[in-house]
Amino acid sequence: MDEALRSRVRQYYQAEVDGKRGEAGKLAAPDSRDLWAQRAARTVKKFEIGQITWEKDFSEARVVTTLDVGQEQGFPFPELTFWKVEKGQWVWWLPPVFRKKGK
Repeated sequence: MDEALRSRVRQYYQAEVDGKRGEAGKLAAPDSRDLWAQRAARTVKKFEIGQITWEKDFSEARVVTTLDVGQEQGFPFPELTFWKVEKGQWVWWLPPVFRKKGK
């Protein structure tokens, strides 16, 4: 379970490193894809998967990943993402509690 999630998170962030935003977007859950697409584009230089917090009998997880976005005075910063199993695959998603009302 742990390695399957880590593999998908690596795939997601590696697509961002490679400048393949569309490939990263394909890893978003259908119910969150529009919200994912509204996120600002960014340039990720490198990433490191950190803490994973498992939820709901290991079918959901919170993942903290440290990102280097390569800004001149920038510094690595943590990003919290949410993941869930959908049709047997881990997908990025935004839980309803974090969505704007009416979405």
